[in-house]
Amino acid sequence: MVFQISRWESYDAVVERASKWLNSIKDVEKVIVISYGLMGRDLRGVYKQMDKEEALRLGVSQNTFFKLNNQNIEQFCYEYEEF
Repeated sequence: MVFQISRWESYDAVVERASKWLNSIKDVEKVIVISYGLMGRDLRGVYKQMDKEEALRLGVSQNTFFKLNNQNIEQFCYEYEEF
């Protein structure tokens, strides 16, 4: 299976970039990250060391916060009323 968003990065390139970034912040006590849904999914997959197929089954949400701590992932959703 090839995962690539249009002409941009392949899934493997995203995983490599996410892995390097997660490694670069491993000694930082607290980090807040804001990303789009696909990158949030990919970061969670890398964080939990999931294989590609498992990571690609993770949900992609635009209204969710995730807390990654001690190899655990907590999910927090918020609801809002449209204007």
